[in-house]
Amino acid sequence: MGDLSINSVFVEPRTGSMEDIFTFTLNVSADTDELRLLDSEGKMIEYFNENNSVIRTGIGNTSQWIVQSYFYQPGNKRLSWMAVNEKREKSVIKEVAVTVNYRPLIYNIKLDYKSRSINQELKFYLTLDLWADGIRFIEDTGYSEKITLSDPRIRVLNDDSNRHQRTIIFRREILNIEEKVISFKALSGSKESPISCVKLYIPKRNPTGDRIEKLLTVARAEIGYKEREINFTKYGAWFGLNGQPWCAMFVSWVFAHSGNGNLFPRTASVYDGMNWFKTRRSWGNIPRVGAVVFFEFKDGFLHAGIVESINNNGTITVIEGNVNDQVMRRTHYINNIYNKRKILGYGYPKY
Repeated sequence: MGDLSINSVFVEPRTGSMEDIFTFTLNVSADTDELRLLDSEGKMIEYFNENNSVIRTGIGNTSQWIVQSYFYQPGNKRLSWMAVNEKREKSVIKEVAVTVNYRPLIYNIKLDYKSRSINQELKFYLTLDLWADGIRFIEDTGYSEKITLSDPRIRVLNDDSNRHQRTIIFRREILNIEEKVISFKALSGSKESPISCVKLYIPKRNPTGDRIEKLLTVARAEIGYKEREINFTKYGAWFGLNGQPWCAMFVSWVFAHSGNGNLFPRTASVYDGMNWFKTRRSWGNIPRVGAVVFFEFKDGFLHAGIVESINNNGTITVIEGNVNDQVMRRTHYINNIYNKRKILGYGYPKY
């Protein structure tokens, strides 16, 4: 067998690809049945024969083979070729140097809308190639920011060495927009991937929703608070009237301490609170989150609480003061079935 000779080597990297695809054209002796590609330590990387997509033509006592191989990691590599015939005879090893012009790539972007909150903090799931060391965040306003994988806003979810991919979670607060195009690039050193875009639709912050959420946050924090002695509470101390039933004072206190003091009167009277809504034509029989619900006991006593949620089973969840001497979360049937206290109606604060 004649010595294996390498006629030419050239690179054809695909646009936007993470790897370089090398096309090798080799002139070898005519009785060659297999070509083996070896690394710098002499270990076989790949082998080629007529069964795995090679182009082979014969010219006299020589044969020309055109094969392709993929390389992922960047840098200069020294490779070796060996020709083998059907008798398993081997040719002299021939070396060739190649430079992998690696470029990072983003495979996909997924936005987790479920993470959207009042603060509009979004979670982006990005799948990058394994050797990317950062991302570039680009807004349609032209703002651009380079972020390394060590940034606290990024968490590496997993690495897939078989696919040469890494999935990360990137957190970003985005406020007061409706439509926006966010773009990303993968970074590796000074190299950047082609741009990858995702279009977002994010409702603007709802001032009404914010005020209700603040109200409920304050109310929830009070659950479990108990009287020091009969009808002596911090709500009565705030109002200036302790030793008296305090459910209405609790509701007033919550509205005042959540920045909604103008939406419910400062009162110790459930009756006055109920009439306050009626005179403002903000009264009805349909429950709403953030509404004040008014009850009547069989003995004629009145009671009030704040609607926290409306449930699928025909009930409402209410945060109430002065129930078993404390602040509690309780459920009541909307249609008053089985209720120990009758729902008289709802006052609707104008958030």
